[in-house]
Order: sequence, then C-alpha cells, then structure tokens
Amino acid sequence: QLAALLEPEGLAPSAAEHAALDRYAHASLARQRALRGAHGANRRLVDDFESSLRRASALRRAGGFGVGGAVQSLDAQLELALMALERDLSQTVAVSTRLPWDTHAENERQGPMQSETFAAMARLLDELARRPGRATGSKMLDDTVVLCMSDLSRTPRFNTVGGKEHWPVMAALV
Repeated sequence: QLAALLEPEGLAPSAAEHAALDRYAHASLARQRALRGAHGANRRLVDDFESSLRRASALRRAGGFGVGGAVQSLDAQLELALMALERDLSQTVAVSTRLPWDTHAENERQGPMQSETFAAMARLLDELARRPGRATGSKMLDDTVVLCMSDLSRTPRFNTVGGKEHWPVMAALV
C-alpha cells in the first residue's frame, strides 16, 4: 500500500533492471575487496559499501522512499521516517512540514502552522513511544533524538509596515 502511494506506475525499475544493478554492485564489491579491501580503513570502507547494498535491498523490499522530486505529505514523510528507523535502514531522518513559513506581514498564519507542526510531532513521538526499541522492554523513543528547528525566526517587534523581518536568533526543540 505504501509502495503504491510512493511509486507511481511505470517509474519503478523492472525486476530485470534491479537484478542487473545488483550483479554490477556485487561484482564491484568483490573487485574492491580483492584489490584494496583486505585490511584496515579500506576494509571498513568496503564493509560499509557491502552494508549499503543490504540496506538498498531492504529498501526495495519495503517499497523504497518514493520518487525523486515527488512531494509527500507530512504524514507520509513520518511513516517513511519511522519505517527507516524501525528497520535499521537509516540512523537519521529528516522531514519537512512543507508549510509556507516565510510570512513577513501575515504573521497570523504562523499559529495554525505551528499547531499543525506540533500535532505531527505528537504523532511521531506517540509512534516512537509505541514501537519496540533496540533493547528488550525499551521503545524506539528510548533510542531516538527528535529535533525540531528552523534556519531562522522572526524579529520580536513589528517593522514599519506591520510585518516582521528575518531574525537569525531561533529556538530548537529537542
């Protein structure tokens, strides 16, 4: 169901294309291991490459992460983030509200956008608190740091036209 939402028909590589890519990647892995991946830092790099191939395979089985350039709702982003973390496909994820925060003189729009953002954060935290964590008896919330921030905020006072300017001082919620 998630894959159907994220991969429109005709855009997914065929099974034959995936098989060809897998053969190439594994041949490249074997070549790198034989040429320079037997010891030390190079071995760790080749091992990391091998791990990335396993994660890529798991991503394909999970339905992938959508189509490049496609806009996903915040709820769809949260589901993907949870899936990636839960299945150890990623150690970090980022989601975007995709809301038009740059309001300048229309600051009354900020409140509803903040409400929508915090409601999504509550859903995320609830899901992290519900799903099993790495250690027995723990929850994903025990293993996860959630950070909510922006690249700027608004000045505390209105400007001459009743709006607020960009301000490099901001808060972050951790």
